[in-house]
Amino acid sequence: MKPAIKAPSFVTGTPCGNVVLTFRHSTQQIIKVEMRGCMSVVG
Repeated sequence: MKPAIKAPSFVTGTPCGNVVLTFRHSTQQIIKVEMRGCMSVVG
């Protein structure tokens, strides 16, 4: 079984994931924003 929400792995140092934001502007208008990206951590 895979979790519905996958948390970014900070152990590898390069957390990657997809963020989907759904905004309901009105009763008949729905704005969906999808962001994909990876953050490289240098430390």
